[in-house]
Amino acid sequence: MKLHCLFLAASLGMSTASHAVLTAGLVGYFDFESSLTNQAAAVGSDYGGTFEDGSLTETDAITDYTVGASGGRSGNGLNVQVAGTTGSVNGVTIPIGFGGGQDLGASFTVSSWVNLDATTASNGSARYFVYEGLNNFDLSLSLRAVSGAAGINDIQVFTEGTSGAIAAQATYADLATPGEWVNIVQVYAAGATNTTISTYINGTLQGTMANANANISATGILLGRARGGTNNRHFDGMIDEVGLWNRALDQDEVTAIFTAGQNGQAIPEPAAALLGSLGLIALLRRRVR
Repeated sequence: MKLHCLFLAASLGMSTASHAVLTAGLVGYFDFESSLTNQAAAVGSDYGGTFEDGSLTETDAITDYTVGASGGRSGNGLNVQVAGTTGSVNGVTIPIGFGGGQDLGASFTVSSWVNLDATTASNGSARYFVYEGLNNFDLSLSLRAVSGAAGINDIQVFTEGTSGAIAAQATYADLATPGEWVNIVQVYAAGATNTTISTYINGTLQGTMANANANISATGILLGRARGGTNNRHFDGMIDEVGLWNRALDQDEVTAIFTAGQNGQAIPEPAAALLGSLGLIALLRRRVR
């Protein structure tokens, strides 16, 4: 029985370690439970820099964003409401940049859970942005009706080239049903001459594309809308469990994010898992005495 307990402890330890790997290089984790506080340190990130919080700016008469709204993927979430055909200047900014010299570096990963409103209204562009770079579209993710079955259910990825041109784009049709949660992970891997962008939807790799730039960059990320200056592309629905890593996650890690999210939590908390494991071991030890 003692050997069995030791084996179980080792197994639980390996399980905990496999979860803990998701906290390696975790620069930002926003669960939107009640605020825009960066929760990366709370879940055990080993990132040695400053954990920057997000900020909400609502400077006009339209209330577009509700932080801590009920109905998130796990607990509460960020609710983004359509801003009308003329749009607004409001937005959520995460001051965590990517590219050389920035917090996320040239190779990084962004994960988010999104749920477009099933009865979404027009925002003037019929393009609903999950996020973009603060002032460019090197990083760009949106939902719209482009191809496949009718409805705003297509996931679209863009990346910017020189002089504002489109370096690459991809559309993944019929993979985001309005009213249902979908997990989207984008992995940006910098090479010698370009950056490869891989898009995973619900844990499955859908495709890759390349930007002929080994160091795409922005000083921050806008959530729930397009980059500054484009005010009619706000999201309409819920965004939750946004994670930012300063490295390119692999397939196993992307799968772990999706699996955990399906169970109500996108970023496993190794501290909680360890406490649970130790509690089970203690219970077994009491039983064999």
